[in-house]
Parts: sequence; C-alpha cells; structure tokens
Amino acid sequence: MNLEEIRGLATDDLKKAVDDTREEMFRKRFQTAMEAVDNTATVRDLRKRVARIKTVLRERELAAAKQGK
Repeated sequence: MNLEEIRGLATDDLKKAVDDTREEMFRKRFQTAMEAVDNTATVRDLRKRVARIKTVLRERELAAAKQGK
C-alpha cells in the first residue's frame, strides 16, 4: 500500500487498516520465531506501513485542528 492509496482512504478505513496491519505483523513475528520464514523483511514492511498510515492520520488531525481555529 503506497502513500497515494493510503491518502485516498477514509479516516475510519485508515484506523481499521492500522489494526489489521498490526494483527498481521503480530502473526508474522510469531511465524518468524516459530519456524524459518523465507522473507523476514515482511515484518519491517508492515511496520513501515503502520507508520505511513499513522502519519496520514496525524496530518488529518492537524489539518482539522487548524481549520477549527
């Protein structure tokens, strides 16, 4: 999911995406600990996806606060 796709989603969808991505990251971490996984970079990619989504949510929060002044 790239930045344009993230920015195109509604705020509620972004919050759900954060929860879903964190759950997926938990599962991947567990799989990595329990067995040999071919691509260990997926955990890092998921962590970066969460950061991107949270950044967009914060941008929207700040924009809403600025309009409210």
